[in-house]
Amino acid sequence: MKKEEILKIVKGLKKSIGPKRVNKIINSYERGDARKYIKYLQFKDNSKLKEINRTTLYGWKKGIMPDAIRALVSIHRSEFHKIDKKILARLIGYGFGDGGINKKFQRYFICGKKEDLKSIKKYIKKNIEKVNPIIEKNDGTGNITRAKDKKIKYVGGKSWILSIKNAVFSRFLYSLGLPNGQKVLQETNIPEWIKKGGKKIKIEFLEGILEGENQKHRIKFIIDKNKIEIPTISMGFGKEIEYKSNLINFLSSLKYLLEEFDIGCGNVEQAKLLNIRKRDGKITCFSRFHIYSSALNVIKFSKAIKYKFNKEKRLALKGAINEAKVKLRRFETQKEKFKEASKLFSQGMNYSQIARKLNVTHITIKNWVVKKEHLPRYLNTNLGELLN
Repeated sequence: MKKEEILKIVKGLKKSIGPKRVNKIINSYERGDARKYIKYLQFKDNSKLKEINRTTLYGWKKGIMPDAIRALVSIHRSEFHKIDKKILARLIGYGFGDGGINKKFQRYFICGKKEDLKSIKKYIKKNIEKVNPIIEKNDGTGNITRAKDKKIKYVGGKSWILSIKNAVFSRFLYSLGLPNGQKVLQETNIPEWIKKGGKKIKIEFLEGILEGENQKHRIKFIIDKNKIEIPTISMGFGKEIEYKSNLINFLSSLKYLLEEFDIGCGNVEQAKLLNIRKRDGKITCFSRFHIYSSALNVIKFSKAIKYKFNKEKRLALKGAINEAKVKLRRFETQKEKFKEASKLFSQGMNYSQIARKLNVTHITIKNWVVKKEHLPRYLNTNLGELLN
């Protein structure tokens, strides 16, 4: 390639993805000669570049580029910098969840069920033609020792891994804020471009991370209360105890993103001891926050999060939605009866007569129209919009 063409590519990438991200890609390589190479391209009189040894300079003149520069050229040729930000946000979300980039940048991966990964593979191939995702079986096995000496046996073979074995693509995702190596042993932060992005970008990121990490919705029959409830679900992560503060901050950022879509969440819990890692003896801690499961919150959650590629969670959420709608229709009926009761009471009808007319208990009508207490839930909320 001509010098001018390489310089144009580097300059173009700095403009499209930003100089900080370009520098992050360059810094991900151990050999730090990429900047010297750019100087070499810019100088007409190469004899003035005394800090470059003759062997290196000879190789550059022959067209041998530093690995970091070759990566930037490859990013340009593969048009990774033109990938839709919504797609990148989802891949980053998967990476922060049950996936990531390995330490040496050899691959980007997502763990999950085979059928789900097949759908994700089609999605990636459709939107990023220059990569080749493959699906492999996860055969890992081992023991986990809890912090309180409780041992748990982990058996692999039940999950699968989608891998993109492309070091350049991995480094590109790394430049966008996805860490490489074990996330539990380092600080992690949601990239600013996602936190400051549009709603669609935030949704794609949230779907990616929630498909891999949070609990699935469910419905439960409570015998003592003789009713069906939707238990609260939680979202949590583990970190080495050294990064306890970062763990709390990361979960808080995730919580705030959900709350932007009017999804009610509880406070982030204090971190508790979790495991003693067998491989290095490091102690990890765990923290979480709850995503409320009131009927209204389940519907609001489902308006934002669809679980496009996680069939099990999608079906579980569908069951919770159906139950939530039953409850909300019941609340809507109560609201209508309350309005009618208030109208009849203002017209002079006593609460016993109103109770008989509306088929509601006497004590309920008395509370509504006389004591003005125990009023129907979501009285000032338009439930009709949420039920459509």
